[in-house]
Amino acid sequence: MAVGCKAEKPEENIVFTGTIEELYDNGILVSTTDDVGFDKARVTYGDEVELSFNTIVGQTVKLTILPQIAESYPVQVTAV
Repeated sequence: MAVGCKAEKPEENIVFTGTIEELYDNGILVSTTDDVGFDKARVTYGDEVELSFNTIVGQTVKLTILPQIAESYPVQVTAV
């Protein structure tokens, strides 16, 4: 009898569009314009993330985040 484990497929990053509502030193608060399961997100990013533009309130941005979502309100996510 052979028994095997099925390898789980790694979760994929989530991509969505949002409008910046607030700016922080290491992140932004966005309201989502796509159906991703939440309406607002506090998006943080580390030193390894380089932005090629200046962020301003009211700006629409396309974000790629890790699939780990902290369940709070607003949700907390990490940009990649």
